[in-house]
Amino acid sequence: MLKIDIEKRYRVMVPDFQFVQLVVAGVGGTGSAVAIDLARLAYHCQENGLPVMMQLVDGDKVEPKNVGRQQFSMYEVGENKATSMARRLNLWLGLDITGTPKMLTEKTKLIFNDGRMKPLRIIVGAVDNHKARRAIAKHAQKSGAWWVDAGNGEFKGQVLLGNYPQGGIEVAEDLALMNGLPAPDKQMPELLEEEDKPTLEFEDCALRILRDEQSININRLMATYAAQVVYDLIIKRELDYMAIHTSFRPPSTTAVPVTRRTLERYGEVKEVPAKYDPKDMDPEEFDDEEDFEQWLLDMEMEGEEELP
Repeated sequence: MLKIDIEKRYRVMVPDFQFVQLVVAGVGGTGSAVAIDLARLAYHCQENGLPVMMQLVDGDKVEPKNVGRQQFSMYEVGENKATSMARRLNLWLGLDITGTPKMLTEKTKLIFNDGRMKPLRIIVGAVDNHKARRAIAKHAQKSGAWWVDAGNGEFKGQVLLGNYPQGGIEVAEDLALMNGLPAPDKQMPELLEEEDKPTLEFEDCALRILRDEQSININRLMATYAAQVVYDLIIKRELDYMAIHTSFRPPSTTAVPVTRRTLERYGEVKEVPAKYDPKDMDPEEFDDEEDFEQWLLDMEMEGEEELP
């Protein structure tokens, strides 16, 4: 029997920003692929007048086993992954990406320290241990950045996205708008817990692929979805989903929509009065001018009803 989903959906509208600060933590199987996609996005933004600052953070060096399975060549063996990738992308696209040759910690100096006004800050996590994710969570909380976390197993993975808005997550019920989403560590608390089977230094994605324990394509797929989330934040400037789950066995992809049911799994959501400005609305979002005018009239009538 066909089921019709009529559950109310919510959206997060990204506030106006003047430039983008983008950090990629981890430049391995997923991180090296997402760095390339995000560099292309940064080039597109800057060509259209939107400045983008970008930083790659990783303390590992390129090894022979990484070649062909991560986005590195034999000529880069022995070089640090972050600085080598940054240099290559800068030469390719004329960017000014910073490479930081250290593992991310809470003390790592990020480009978020820039003091200019109204930035959109995003951290893309492509790491495989709880210590690095704890550091990402601390940086995101301190800076107000969006956290996009990409993780995977042998043939499946997920991309989680969220932030830590001051005062908690708020929803304007009448407009179905929100100021944020539950951060990845709220959606999946085990991200910050110590792994049951600690990952040894040599047990990385490349080695698991060599052992035929991981699809050679799963990291590339996770990178594509993570880059699309960043695209939606920067270009579309709105989100109506909070996670993407995908699998190769069987092939499937599912997005988790932003609904009351999904939100309330992760804590309290505070209702607030709708704050809107008709000047901020784009008439092109409506089917015709009559619909737009009716929306304005409805909003005015609601405002009058709230007066004492």
